[in-house]
Amino acid sequence: NAGQVVPTDRLIMELWGDAPPAGATNLVSIYALRLRRLIGDDSGDVLRTRAPGYQLRLGPEDLDASRFDLLAGAGRQALARQDPRRAADLLAQALDLWRGDALVDVPPSALVTAEAERLGQARLDATELRVEADIGCGRHAQVIAELSRLIAAHPLREGLWGLLMQALDGAGRHAASASA
Repeated sequence: NAGQVVPTDRLIMELWGDAPPAGATNLVSIYALRLRRLIGDDSGDVLRTRAPGYQLRLGPEDLDASRFDLLAGAGRQALARQDPRRAADLLAQALDLWRGDALVDVPPSALVTAEAERLGQARLDATELRVEADIGCGRHAQVIAELSRLIAAHPLREGLWGLLMQALDGAGRHAASASA
């Protein structure tokens, strides 16, 4: 929740659920101090103490997820403007920010799971758009294997099937595209 004050009680709930340790409020303060030291924010400019909790001040370029959203949005707009080369480049940059599944090393909670699912869906959407842009650039044959893997993982995603048919047809595999 960059920019928003997150109450200490909510942080406690995220960290320990319904069984917080004695002195949980003090532990959150200690963790905040350690985090400030870890990120080089000794003055508290990035992680601010604001009643009734803490506020994380980040710019759009400071968080990979925000950078991803900006690049993916720009790629979507380029594709809508019929500029597949620009779209493919922007979407590839967005997808290059990924290094595995989102929040995989964070203990699960309802909030963490929901955010991980949102980010995973955004990643899949951007991948689908990048493949569409690649097809628009004439890279039909190059995306067929990737589409086959994506469809194996997401067999009910109709857009992927449509892209596979376009890619197969554009690669000259007309019979295969008719049966896909």
